[in-house]
Amino acid sequence: MRLQQIYVRHYPPGLRLSCRQSNGTCHHKSIDLVSLGPETNVRLLVSQLIEKESLLTKVHIHRLYDILHGLIDKQCLAQDMEYALARTIKAHMQPLTNVAISKHGTLVATASYDKTAKLIRLQGQEDKVVLRGHEGVVYCVALNTPYSSLAVTGSFDKTCRVWDTTTGMCKQVLTGHEGEVVSVGFNASGSRVGSCSMDCTATVWDVETGKAEFDLTGHAAEVACFAFDGSKSSSFMATGTFRL
Repeated sequence: MRLQQIYVRHYPPGLRLSCRQSNGTCHHKSIDLVSLGPETNVRLLVSQLIEKESLLTKVHIHRLYDILHGLIDKQCLAQDMEYALARTIKAHMQPLTNVAISKHGTLVATASYDKTAKLIRLQGQEDKVVLRGHEGVVYCVALNTPYSSLAVTGSFDKTCRVWDTTTGMCKQVLTGHEGEVVSVGFNASGSRVGSCSMDCTATVWDVETGKAEFDLTGHAAEVACFAFDGSKSSSFMATGTFRL
């Protein structure tokens, strides 16, 4: 395999290596750097990365220095930054329920009471792609990172849908919840989708097959939120409920 590109994940901090195999197919590998911080010995860390990861060689030393120092600098930015309105987007006639934006700020996904989601590309003219198929309010939407090649939506029709953001085509319909879906999201590698529902459960889905991998039960009230851990394997998932 040959390394093609090194991508940066700012939170939780990490690297994502994109490589091409001998048969021409692309492969991605994540490296977690959750302990990275101002006290990190960057020179030592680079040496350890090159020693442990065969895709990284001495050719990449200076690039890794720049990336790691940049990650540390981002973590140390002052929190009192000022923001200004960049653009107002009119996406739906009915109220919005959720929005998501790509890592590079070029793609916005919106969800609405009008039973649709929309993908809006911000470069040039606002190119809108309408995602249709849900039979109820589209309550939540998320994009995979860092590529934003996929979107996932959750609806009051008790289903989730995975969409190709380039074509706007529905790739998977995720069925199994018995109540409204109120939160969705991808894991760090984009291979899994998590969802939680008013049926008091959360579910982990395989993006490629559209099948449920795990049904997480035990809550006595509606599950309102969840989060994957930041690792490539996503071994842990936390859930939260409305119950006080």
